Amino acid sequence: MPEALQIALVTDIHNGKESLTKKGGMALPLLQRFGEFVDEAGPDLVLDLGDRITDVDRDTDRAALAEVAGVFERMRAPRVHLLGNHDCAFMSIEDNAELLGQGLGSSSLDLKGWHLVFWQA
Repeated sequence: MPEALQIALVTDIHNGKESLTKKGGMALPLLQRFGEFVDEAGPDLVLDLGDRITDVDRDTDRAALAEVAGVFERMRAPRVHLLGNHDCAFMSIEDNAELLGQGLGSSSLDLKGWHLVFWQA
């Protein structure tokens, strides 16, 4: 029987411009708090489900993602990032992978007796 697996899940960060439904100015402080939680709780994995930015144009999006990536890099847990629609509006999969420092294709991972599959549609 597999061991208990702790996954810290984050999604829809939407770093960037403000809108009625997206508070981009709060994205980094909230993500930093999430990072503090990750470092204290020590999950087996951080799973980011995507939409890390609010898309504007390629240069703006790359800058916003670089800020988010900087916060993720400081977390002391293995990470898996998936892509959301906003992440790919003006950036390629390769742009995202470069800034996040890891491949973003479909993958799998064996962890504590579990076989996890991450499908990148």
